[in-house]
Amino acid sequence: MLSATPLVLCVEVMKTIIIDYRIDAESINKLTDIGFNVIKTIPVKNLYEAVNGHPDMQLHCIGKNTIICAEEVYEYYKEQLPESYNLICGKTALKDKYPYDILYNAAVIGSLVICNEKYTADEILEAHKCAGRKIINVKQGYAKCSTAVVNERAAITADEGIYKALTENNIDALKINPGSIKLETMSYGFIGGCCGLIDDKTLAFNGNIDKHPQRKLIKDFCISHRINILCLNDKELYDIGTIMCI
Repeated sequence: MLSATPLVLCVEVMKTIIIDYRIDAESINKLTDIGFNVIKTIPVKNLYEAVNGHPDMQLHCIGKNTIICAEEVYEYYKEQLPESYNLICGKTALKDKYPYDILYNAAVIGSLVICNEKYTADEILEAHKCAGRKIINVKQGYAKCSTAVVNERAAITADEGIYKALTENNIDALKINPGSIKLETMSYGFIGGCCGLIDDKTLAFNGNIDKHPQRKLIKDFCISHRINILCLNDKELYDIGTIMCI
């Protein structure tokens, strides 16, 4: 049976998780108890309140120890992150209106980068191209919010365009129904925004997966890819903009 709360994770050295500043104490304690350094985001005033602290609206990981971030939060993360990280400041300011708020919201799955290419930060596109990754253009601007990366060959999404793009590029994709994930002031949140891989065998959720109507599909899909689920709290799933392990 899939474990919802594994007691010990394979954290050989202390890794860092960046998470929305509004995360509850229970979730932080669970992450720190299993060996993670937790950094809370800060709000970006140019983004609307529901997402102004979402990591995937502020930051994007290119690869090991390389992060591109919005200029509005560059000085903050420069102070918060260990010196071993290569933090690159984005050149374009975030704006509150879509699609000018999605500069950093790209999903990386193995050698693929799923994003709305026209509105993704140039620094992100250039860095991935230099690394030999393939840019997959989709209509959905909130590509990372909409994509729960399970491993380098599998993902979960409720977005039809992303699902099609994934399957066409040999990614095992699970299509779920939209909704059933909370996001303050919005009709609903996204599957990618309420979870994140915290090691290569564990997908952490902000909330209890058993409170999602398609819990069996999601859990069975994770089992098929040998991925454990860690529930950070016992609430309904809530979109906090990706649990970002770096």
